[in-house]
Amino acid sequence: MRRPLAALIVLLSPGVAASADLRVPSEFGSLNEALQAAQRCDRILLAPGTYEGSWFVGVDVLIRGEGGPGDVVLDGDEFGNTLSIAQGARVENLTITGAARGIDMFGPWTEVGGVRFDGLDIGIQASDASGRIHDSAFTNIGQTGIDANRSALWIDDTTFTDVPVALEIIRGQGRILRANTTGAGWGARVSQSGLDVLDSTFADGDTGVFIQGGTTDVLGCRLLRNALGVHVFDADTTLLDNDMQDNGVGVLTTFAQARIVGNRLSGSTEVAVQDGIGSASLVASNLLRDNRGAAFLQLADTQWRNNTVLGGASGISASGGAPVVRSSIFVGISGVAVDATSAPDLSSAWNLFWDVGAEVLGGTQDGSDRVLDPLLDADGLPLAGSP
Repeated sequence: MRRPLAALIVLLSPGVAASADLRVPSEFGSLNEALQAAQRCDRILLAPGTYEGSWFVGVDVLIRGEGGPGDVVLDGDEFGNTLSIAQGARVENLTITGAARGIDMFGPWTEVGGVRFDGLDIGIQASDASGRIHDSAFTNIGQTGIDANRSALWIDDTTFTDVPVALEIIRGQGRILRANTTGAGWGARVSQSGLDVLDSTFADGDTGVFIQGGTTDVLGCRLLRNALGVHVFDADTTLLDNDMQDNGVGVLTTFAQARIVGNRLSGSTEVAVQDGIGSASLVASNLLRDNRGAAFLQLADTQWRNNTVLGGASGISASGGAPVVRSSIFVGISGVAVDATSAPDLSSAWNLFWDVGAEVLGGTQDGSDRVLDPLLDADGLPLAGSP
């Protein structure tokens, strides 16, 4: 009788064993017993129910809860953790509760998928780890959803509801993709890291994203109704193609040379962009609409280029520094479009003004600015014949 080729490969390959399913409690009375018996690549399948204890998983096995969401609950140590995972271990389809920390991740690649974290101080704590966290939810967390230090993580499709700090990343690498935080004190707090934050939503919190040092970029995200959308502090950061709506301050920089490019900022109750003390950011090709103030340049050498400012009480207000305002459009502003009375070294060139309370006050002009209808459509885009 012929054996299938795949079976022959398993039989002939040294050190390769066929995986097995270890069922708890029908075959093994407890999760500990199953872990003691498990070999590499085995699956430990937990029947619906609540399992109390704290477990260490130091081999590349899969622990999977059977049934629907919430059917398998791991109730951990209120003073310690529920699971410690390393060396390729994976966990899926569980609810983890009742502990100081839900999961400790460390060492080479581990994975957490489809896990609900509820009633914990910290959801996941990763130290010197690599791995992936995906399709998981964090609620009723006392401190931090994911707390990662010196780790390389891919964090995909995660949700955080009313978590004081949803994501804390220190000296990390990797990405945050399609995260969704609501009501966080800090949506993502990132320090000295190299991350891409992609296609994520940070809403109804105090600070959506805080970046200090490192090279973290925020790309294609939504910052909605936060007191502060993004704060960049002494970091090499690009903010590209983001929607920032109804924040108090859309973007704040401090001692930074950020690149704020191609974003849409609207409805800011204070100011859309504040290039703060010691900054020299490039602010280019953004659409700023119906903000109370478009920008406050505070002792900053900002390069403001090719932006469109529509509506609002004021355009750019500058204090100190030597900013450059060039090739931009200001339309329908009830106050001053560019107020440089406190920044005499501001230079203004090749801008268009239309229906504004005043064009440029103070600063240096080279005569190239024009008061002229830019012929924009309802979306702020130029129509045929636009200058």
